[in-house]
Amino acid sequence: MEIGIVGLGRMGAGMARRLARAGAHAICYDRSEEARKALAGEAGIDCAENLAALCARLSGERVIIVMLPAGDPVENTVKDLLPLCSSGDTIIDAGNSHYRDSMRRAMALSQQGLRYIDAGVSGGVHGLEHGFCLMLGGTAKSIEIFEPFARILAPAPGNGWLHCGPSGAGHYAKMIHNGIEYGSSTSTPRAWRRPGVTAAWCARGCSSCAARSSRRTRSSRTSRR
Repeated sequence: MEIGIVGLGRMGAGMARRLARAGAHAICYDRSEEARKALAGEAGIDCAENLAALCARLSGERVIIVMLPAGDPVENTVKDLLPLCSSGDTIIDAGNSHYRDSMRRAMALSQQGLRYIDAGVSGGVHGLEHGFCLMLGGTAKSIEIFEPFARILAPAPGNGWLHCGPSGAGHYAKMIHNGIEYGSSTSTPRAWRRPGVTAAWCARGCSSCAARSSRRTRSSRTSRR
């Protein structure tokens, strides 16, 4: 079982290592020689000197993860991969691309016989040890092809990864995830810096819980009568 990975930042390198440690063969590329050297020599990982070499080393129907920042890095890399790929190959965009861009790319690639998965990925630097949360968008066949790798990357084979729907659904889910995460991380510290507000929230919460508990108790007593 082999897979290509383009982009060896903290998450890309973590994904390569997690896959390799589970027995997969990861063939990787990053334009930074330093990033490639950091993985060189690790069991189950080979680094290619360019995209053409990466594609040449993958046999059969290729599966290639693009773990790069959204925007031009993803757009240009996908364009560079097109003449190197063959019908039936699968490209996974694991960056934070806008879901509309993912829908557009999926349509364009499908017309050339290529499969495209938009993957919202969460886990950061802790993903190597604890697993990555994967939110996947694409056709059922595309997900079926990627599933063996998703089961390795996720925290558990049956948990932590989800086929969210058609093309664009994975990155849409990740957009919602980011909104909740960033909103919570921004608002919570501010709240704790205002003890009066926090105390009021706690008081209301306790009062609400107490009221519900009281109603349940009265209801229980009535039913016993």
